Amino acid sequence: MNRSNPNIVFAGSVTGGLYKSTDRGGWWTRVTSFDDVVLTGSTGTSLAISATCQDLNGRIYVGTGCAFEGGVTFGQMQNGNGIYYSDDLGATWTQLTTTPSLTTQNINELQADPNQADRIWIGSNRVYTYYPTAGLFQKHTSASLDLKHSPDGMKVISSSASACIVSNDYGATFTTISGSGPTQIATSNMRVEFGVSFEKNSLNNWSVFAMCSKTSGLTEGYISNDNGNTWNKTLPANGLINHVGTQGTYNKTVAGIPGHPDRFFMGGIDTYHWEADPDDISEGQIEQRSFWFLDNPNPFYVHADNHEIEWATDLKQAYIGNDCGGCRSADNNMNIF
Repeated sequence: MNRSNPNIVFAGSVTGGLYKSTDRGGWWTRVTSFDDVVLTGSTGTSLAISATCQDLNGRIYVGTGCAFEGGVTFGQMQNGNGIYYSDDLGATWTQLTTTPSLTTQNINELQADPNQADRIWIGSNRVYTYYPTAGLFQKHTSASLDLKHSPDGMKVISSSASACIVSNDYGATFTTISGSGPTQIATSNMRVEFGVSFEKNSLNNWSVFAMCSKTSGLTEGYISNDNGNTWNKTLPANGLINHVGTQGTYNKTVAGIPGHPDRFFMGGIDTYHWEADPDDISEGQIEQRSFWFLDNPNPFYVHADNHEIEWATDLKQAYIGNDCGGCRSADNNMNIF
């Protein structure tokens, strides 16, 4: 997403290629300047793209490699080749050659600090903080399959296959929030995806939703109303909703909804909406919002297997990336697509 112009959107594919739209996703053009830099191997195919972000100075970062889309086996695309950046809205690209040991790793997540231009968060074989001006990296202790931060940049939360961690001080220190305790996320999960609210809740904290799964399917969903420090299970494993089917480590994504710190939108095979109980924000209800078996252009049709939810920079609509490319919501309530 372009910070200065919400009409400009960049999207990447795990089968290779970076694309750009100048009309909010209505029409897309392949960014051939990116291909010119990253084409790899005898197949002449581009690297898989796993994550993108733009910092406050306008620099665009693109991470390559895919940890979850295991069915993608085209040449070297699944492994990736580190991080690339552009300072001219995609006209030219440069590999971040100082990336420490990341050229052989999947870049699972990129997050630009919302308030500090000189800080980029990287989720890979470790959690990294990158400081562009100095070209320096800070390596943290845990691997990262998903990484999110609060809108003020103070809270940073990350998950790996073995642990979930949170920082309450801009990443200076991290605390483990997974385990066997009654207010922890269970450690038996293979994949945990987080969504963070856009505004603070009634307790003056950031709300965080965690969707947990294994290959066999959804294990549970948790809500935290204190910045990700303590958790309550709100979706049991034996509940009626299993939105990831038997693809729990393949298709899963969670995002907050602007203007509603008590609501979250999630994607798996289909898409769902969770809303907190007004009398007890540690509990809530979930409802299905889209159905993959409907015919396009039915307004409740979203293609199966959803991997990403991102909001336009003006927060007026969301984009959903899935196995058919993607779709966009008609408004910020995500009622129709």
